[in-house]
Amino acid sequence: MTKNVYILTWCDRIENLYGTTMVFNTLRVGFPTAEIHVVDNASIPGVRPVLRQYAQECNANFTQLEQGIAHHQFIEQTLNEQLEGSAIFVDPDICFWENVEGWSFEQLMAGRLIPKYACEYTGCMTYRRLHTSFLWISNVCVLREQLKNLRSQYIEFEPFRPVMFKAEGIWQRFDTGASLYATLSEQMYTFTERELQAYDHLFCGTHLQMVASKLNPYYAFMFTGLHKVVQQDHTKLKDAWKMQDDYFNSLAI
Repeated sequence: MTKNVYILTWCDRIENLYGTTMVFNTLRVGFPTAEIHVVDNASIPGVRPVLRQYAQECNANFTQLEQGIAHHQFIEQTLNEQLEGSAIFVDPDICFWENVEGWSFEQLMAGRLIPKYACEYTGCMTYRRLHTSFLWISNVCVLREQLKNLRSQYIEFEPFRPVMFKAEGIWQRFDTGASLYATLSEQMYTFTERELQAYDHLFCGTHLQMVASKLNPYYAFMFTGLHKVVQQDHTKLKDAWKMQDDYFNSLAI
């Protein structure tokens, strides 16, 4: 089955460029032959040539957006445009430690499960989802058909759009893709340690300064320290998923 990899890059300040370009260090380790599409989401002009060059060096297609697009809209647009096969979404702040191109999943989607937790940054009760930093959609045709059937009955259903609302005095949040997970959880594959050992994701790799002040001081210190070391050596990101698991589990409901 055809596999297409999609990476949405974004950089709003030059000091964050390391997080936006991290994936290119190991992109072809993870996907040696797959067709890769890099779409820059209206980054600041000074970094656009850099991102284009990185994409070209990885033999990836590059598209420059002049107007920014929301992450969930990018996912939905991609799913509507890809005719068949698997669609794999990868954040730019990911490193691959081994070839994952041969993976296949019987389930509709696969990814790292984020538990229901009390989000420190948003102040919301945030619901379970497969994290979009590395989201594997097994068959775009099957997903489109399922969504068509759901929307024929539930016309306002938005599977990927994030939603935030207050209910019974508590702010609730369905982050990107959480509504779809809640609806079709039985068709979702949760990455096990086998998959998690194959890659790592840098927590808030492009925008840590936006959230660090709201985090538990211990984890803010740990995440900030990790950001500093991986700027010099991306291999230091290995096993970062364990730290993130500890963080989410400490807030899980």
